[in-house]
Amino acid sequence: MDQQQRAARQRQIAAELHVSDAFDAKHEIARRVAFLADYLRANALGTYVLGISGGVDSSTAGRLKPMRSRRSRSSAPTKR
Repeated sequence: MDQQQRAARQRQIAAELHVSDAFDAKHEIARRVAFLADYLRANALGTYVLGISGGVDSSTAGRLKPMRSRRSRSSAPTKR
């Protein structure tokens, strides 16, 4: 596969996965935190178990988890 074919294949894959050319970090963080909070709520769960390997994915998940917790606490109904 030559350079031109590889570039065309990458564009095809990006289109199929609905990958945007632009990346807005704040938007993506908010979107992922919302997904985590919504998943817990939709499945009547209260916590996640997070396995940490030390890689970039683990670090990212470890950072998003407290953000999700703060969001859930701030949107939770007040107990009396």
